[in-house]
Amino acid sequence: MQTSADLCAHLRAARPGPPPFRERLALDAAHGPSELIVSCARCGATALLELLDWAGPRRELRVFRASGIPRELVDEFRGRAGRPSCDLRRGERELEAFLSHAGSVRALLAWHLERDALVALREVAADDGVPLGAWREVMPPREDARWFDWLGIAKV
Repeated sequence: MQTSADLCAHLRAARPGPPPFRERLALDAAHGPSELIVSCARCGATALLELLDWAGPRRELRVFRASGIPRELVDEFRGRAGRPSCDLRRGERELEAFLSHAGSVRALLAWHLERDALVALREVAADDGVPLGAWREVMPPREDARWFDWLGIAKV
């Protein structure tokens, strides 16, 4: 069982083609997933993908930052998610607490949603300047293509 918050070696080494994800759980969406949990198709390790930028007429090409998150916490979060409560902010606080357990950002990946294809992936180091925070706060202006350039693909 995955207890580490590190991104598994299989996801860090993924190549363009079918995404190496077995499970997908969307935590937030805007014209498609913007924050989601995925599990590695090879080892089952879980990862958090958080949107950094998007492109295309339907925002179908997306750049995500990827970090590991322990499987046991994912299972615990799934068990609590959606339980009824008279506390209207409970779900928001639980999600925030859950996300705080994610490991360091270890990779950026470009995923074409309509083709369900991994387009590019690049490992990152702590000092590479990948912004942290909610995707709505870190999304660059439309003309800023830095993450696409960094992955070696066009922002179209």
